[in-house]
Amino acid sequence: MKQLRTMQCGLVLLGSLLAGQSLAADKPAVLDWYQPMLLSTPMSGVVEQVYVSSGQRLKPKQKLLRLDSRGFRARVSKAEAVLSRATESHAEAKLEMERAQELFDRTAISVHDRELVRIEFAKAIANLKEAKAELVQAKLELEYSEIRAPNAGIVLQVFAHKGQTVVHRSQSKPLVAMASMDKMLARAHVSAEDLEGLKIGMRMDVRLQGQTLTGKVHRLGMEPVNPQQPPMYLLEVEFDTAAKSYRKGQEASIILP
Repeated sequence: MKQLRTMQCGLVLLGSLLAGQSLAADKPAVLDWYQPMLLSTPMSGVVEQVYVSSGQRLKPKQKLLRLDSRGFRARVSKAEAVLSRATESHAEAKLEMERAQELFDRTAISVHDRELVRIEFAKAIANLKEAKAELVQAKLELEYSEIRAPNAGIVLQVFAHKGQTVVHRSQSKPLVAMASMDKMLARAHVSAEDLEGLKIGMRMDVRLQGQTLTGKVHRLGMEPVNPQQPPMYLLEVEFDTAAKSYRKGQEASIILP
């Protein structure tokens, strides 16, 4: 009987130790956005319309903001007109070149006269290329006057408002901040021993609101994040949100192997 009680006590103690190890394997973490983006435009202008607000879900290519496009559209129209004239001039210069070559073959004009026609044709070719490039640039500027979501996600913050003047000289000013909703990061501070054997891309799950979500190691810290002893290092795990909404700063835990 005494041996039985001793075995039972040993099993209870072992169970307590195992439970303690299991709990120790769960490292407290906080959520952060996965690859947040600050969106802007390289163009200067006046904000004509803001289409989104903080917390709004986004579809890929959804329109977020637009500058006053009248000036950009005018440049496109001008570039199209210049291209039209350059195309006509090129066609005419090409015919002149063909005539000059024919006359030269019949020794009706000199080498000098043919060379003059060839120079004009070369100018027409250059003007046509320049006009095409100007039209491409004008269309790009019109396209850049709008900001669209590069992928599905959520609006974190809007820094612009209707009527605001946007001036870009050397650096673009952020106008909208967004992040993906399909993935998030769980960040924890762990010991060097906890990082032993871990590799980037290695499966590691996240416990959040009573659920276990599939994840993988995203970043392994190489320098301490705290000045105290013992040193602690950053461990980041990216995980699929399973179409649920979470917020930055929410508490979670990373399940170490």
